[in-house]
Amino acid sequence: GNLFYMASQNVLIVLAFVIVGLVILTRYGSRTHAILRQIPLNAKLKDFAVRHWDSFNQGLTSLNRPRTAVVFSLSTLLILSVDVVMTILISASIDLKLSVPIAFFLISMLGLSSAIPSTPGGVGVLQFVAVSVLTPLGFNTNQSLALILIFQMVNYLHITTLGLIGVWRTGIRVSPKLLAETEQNPHYNPSQN
Repeated sequence: GNLFYMASQNVLIVLAFVIVGLVILTRYGSRTHAILRQIPLNAKLKDFAVRHWDSFNQGLTSLNRPRTAVVFSLSTLLILSVDVVMTILISASIDLKLSVPIAFFLISMLGLSSAIPSTPGGVGVLQFVAVSVLTPLGFNTNQSLALILIFQMVNYLHITTLGLIGVWRTGIRVSPKLLAETEQNPHYNPSQN
């Protein structure tokens, strides 16, 4: 109980600092660009940092428009709510009692874990995060792993289904020429052409 609320408070404090920091960065983007240019690094690394900062800053400045910020916030809230409901339904299906705040906390931590370099599909990292978050809250390792594995399967299933519907609706087809070249050379890389 207390551990969960202490962790939630700490996460909210960190998120508040991140949001304030991002707002400050968007206000002073050109100064940050100039500071990056003065850092004593080799030219390639400096260009890489400046280029990535410019695209990151461009994305952030779009949130300065009130309408965009409201749409972004509402969309984020909707997506989180769907994930929380899905997590609670999955937990009920395996006879776990997962409350809304705990489900929200788990989804938030899984989202933050996406910043960690991992294997394709997040296999290993998501399981580690789920066990790390749920074990102190009274769930054992097997329950945590079962929950996150089913959660991942449901996510893959709906993303694959929606992706296939999108491919069908847009009429995307595999090029016969590309298919023939791939069959002739299993190591064919179309980006080399």
